[in-house]
Amino acid sequence: MTELDNLQKLYSFGEDIQLKSGPFGKYVVNKVKKDIGDIILQSDRPICYGVQPFLVPLVCITCFKEFDQTSKTNSNSKDIKSKKKSGSTKSLPYSCNQCDQVYYCSLECRDYSLAHPLELHNNMECLALRNLKIPANTFTFHQITEIRMMINLFSKLAYITADSDREYLQHQYEQIQHLIGEFGNTDAFSKEDLKMIKKMAHIIRRSFQMYHYELDDGVVEEMLAKSQRNCFGIWKNFEQSLGLAMYPSSSFFNHSCYPNCCRVQFGAFIKILPIRPIDENEELNISYISVNQSQHERKSILLEGYCFECQCTRCKLPTTSETLQTIENVIQNYLCKNKKVKCSGYMVMNNETNLKYCNFCKWNDPTTPK
Repeated sequence: MTELDNLQKLYSFGEDIQLKSGPFGKYVVNKVKKDIGDIILQSDRPICYGVQPFLVPLVCITCFKEFDQTSKTNSNSKDIKSKKKSGSTKSLPYSCNQCDQVYYCSLECRDYSLAHPLELHNNMECLALRNLKIPANTFTFHQITEIRMMINLFSKLAYITADSDREYLQHQYEQIQHLIGEFGNTDAFSKEDLKMIKKMAHIIRRSFQMYHYELDDGVVEEMLAKSQRNCFGIWKNFEQSLGLAMYPSSSFFNHSCYPNCCRVQFGAFIKILPIRPIDENEELNISYISVNQSQHERKSILLEGYCFECQCTRCKLPTTSETLQTIENVIQNYLCKNKKVKCSGYMVMNNETNLKYCNFCKWNDPTTPK
């Protein structure tokens, strides 16, 4: 078997998606014609996750549901410790008994987490989070969230209790290892980025050291580099992120400012869905940013945030091109039309209602047929 064959199996792409390699790295193509309403890819739970530090009491780690202030759920359950120390009523009703750093929206979510420590939360993560010390004015909220996500990942490796656990985690670890973003690659990271990764790695290692679990600097730095190039936001809407998560198979969907797919969050799971018909052998791509911006804005954001200059069809065409104008019209057609909120999501098909809805604000458009 070739390397691509092995990776095709490792990421469980199935028969409809084929992994390929080109001048700009690996990418995925569609092997079967897809239409709006079809499913391109459906993910498992993320390999690791991190909640924004200021949203920790408000986001369920099992289903990624956010706290609803109108909910009448009783937060004084006798068998579950709630967030009482702060005196705040703005939190989900159930939290971890050990660290008070993860929260659940229901007993079902709590019980699932307890039964699946290698998927969600375990005692090693409790210890590391309790020992996590973030220096003031050193990291952004995004970077702190990424630190928490890496603690979630490495706590699972530290928690291994059986050979079956080791095999399961090795498979997940390999999925991250084969992603782009090698630490030390100056084409992918600036000197400032590399320095920041080292600072973040030091914080992560120190959070485990008190409990006699030593992490190798190189391993932590490599995983941070991979996460910075491949993690996904857990989005409440296009402008508000609840946290970060890693879905490795979805990382092979390269960027285009004229995407044919989009990501839709379904709790802790994601689906990649078509936003326009996709031909057989056509490359599958999503947009890493809002497409409803000028070419100059898009290129600047991608260069600064993702370290590459976009070479997609939309960015390469001259501004006077008729083809570019056609592309712009197509894009405006599948952008969210919800006038009540400012949203830059995409309209995708709900096959149950035969109506299109926005992948971010979930607004239903009753006037848009398939």
